[in-house]
Amino acid sequence: MINLNASSPLPVNNPKMAILTATPLTIHFFFKQHLFLYSKFFDVTLLLNHKNDSYILPLNLPVKEVSVSISRKISIFKDLICLYQLIHIFKNESFDIFFSVAPKAGLLGMLAAYITGVPKRVHLFQGEVWASKKGLNKIILKAADWITSSLATHVLAVSHTEKLFLEREHVVQPDMAKVLGAGSVCGVDLDRYRFKSETRSQMRQQLGIPKEAFAILFIGRMVKDKGIIELSHAFKNIAAKNLNTYLIFVGPDEDGLAEHALQILKDVSEQCRFIGYTNETEKYIATADVLCLPSYREGFPIVILEAAAMQVPSIGSDIYGVSDAILDRETGLLFKAGSVVDLERVIELMINDEHLRLKLGRSAYARVCSQFESDLVVSRYLEFFTNLMKITLKV
Repeated sequence: MINLNASSPLPVNNPKMAILTATPLTIHFFFKQHLFLYSKFFDVTLLLNHKNDSYILPLNLPVKEVSVSISRKISIFKDLICLYQLIHIFKNESFDIFFSVAPKAGLLGMLAAYITGVPKRVHLFQGEVWASKKGLNKIILKAADWITSSLATHVLAVSHTEKLFLEREHVVQPDMAKVLGAGSVCGVDLDRYRFKSETRSQMRQQLGIPKEAFAILFIGRMVKDKGIIELSHAFKNIAAKNLNTYLIFVGPDEDGLAEHALQILKDVSEQCRFIGYTNETEKYIATADVLCLPSYREGFPIVILEAAAMQVPSIGSDIYGVSDAILDRETGLLFKAGSVVDLERVIELMINDEHLRLKLGRSAYARVCSQFESDLVVSRYLEFFTNLMKITLKV
């Protein structure tokens, strides 16, 4: 593994790197450690929309930040304005390397980087929006990703199953996409995500959850693609039979789904907790007996690794990305995506078989320690970019 404390090479005239994403949230959760390290070897400019998810600002990173008008959703007028901004910035700055994260950033950024002749253009695929779409919407979004990969000089995928999916869907050329190590974007900080029994007791008291109760945890953005509705229906059925079972939702409510979920769960609402956004996800993981991520699309869900680091096994939909993070019946349980009946079945298995649940938690912990420790994962990305620019690192 690379020495992450290595000093910047001389001379100090480092290659110029631009990184584009739509929201500070992506940087905050996945790339802060990356940028601290990249800043030692590159002159980094971070391009993002400060108006998106402004509640998590400031980022406090040792890089130059430039706000651009990139939006998450498709808006031809706004997207053309953003493209013009990016072309203007790229022309003025003459970057040596461009790195895009997320679909909109990939499309607009790659167009601008290609037009202005940025020599090294890297895109990271982290789960495809169109994977769960249908009709014209899917065709348009998929075509956008194809354009992104076609304009990139290098493509990364966060999981091996995602790489295979992109190749099978002809979005990337065979063997063009690369997965670094076992996958993941940033791995897990094992010091932060360490189980503490006192935290569990304090949080259960704070949330009004009995010590002996079974707690199911969801962490993520509350959007339809995360399977919020299916989880609500499954828990409604389970809670009617298991009065000592609780469900905790943690994450920003971006589509107003909390109200919809509450309507479904109204008969068992006393057994549900809606937390919203938090910087302290580790406290809620300590509270839980199992993590549940019933998504329709994922690249490589970091929250499953964070739960594993605290010996909390996960339940996840059997889709690409999630199946990299969960080894079925080894570190957690997979179920058929979108199936309330199957989701209910695996949750009840976790509730009723304590021996299995504890075994899965121990195996998940061992795996995350050996393959997904944060320094190990981030060093792979640093090595990729420095090799690309022919920068020699200390080993």
